[in-house]
Amino acid sequence: MIFPTTNALQSTAAILRSLAAKCAAVQWQGQPAFDRVEIFDVVDLRQMIARLALNQPRFCALIYAGDDFTAERRGLQLQVRSRHEVACLIGDRVIGDPVEAYMGSDTTPGAYELARLVAGAVTGEVLPHPDGCYCVPLRAEALVIEAEGAKLPGRSVMELDLEITGGELHASVGAGPVG
Repeated sequence: MIFPTTNALQSTAAILRSLAAKCAAVQWQGQPAFDRVEIFDVVDLRQMIARLALNQPRFCALIYAGDDFTAERRGLQLQVRSRHEVACLIGDRVIGDPVEAYMGSDTTPGAYELARLVAGAVTGEVLPHPDGCYCVPLRAEALVIEAEGAKLPGRSVMELDLEITGGELHASVGAGPVG
């Protein structure tokens, strides 16, 4: 028996838009936590650094890092599951005090707190789907990013790595037993 192929893999663009909306809704002290939330591709990292990291007081950049797939054969049917990887770069600027840019103060949340707030906002369901599409934060790491040839010190940011799992593809792998 040949089974029809069914494609219920989630759209990467829809996942990124949903994550961006969740990040844009993050609040700190009753105000939007970020001046800018944007989606970038890995090839746009220089543009992201120039536009957001060096010019925006508080920013959140979502960078699509790729997909992994796992496959399992069940009789004559192949089940493929997807796992999306997204890096979230989060920055809070404090001129002249990189420690406060990470740690925050009474007047600014700091990159550590912003990363914690984003992790809470994006964890769980990303898109409604019968098979489920959900996000789990995997790792947070402090980084410094700089523009090429910059005369000013680099920008203190947090990288929050996210994993989004959900969606399946089913395909036939034959019309009957082999052999």
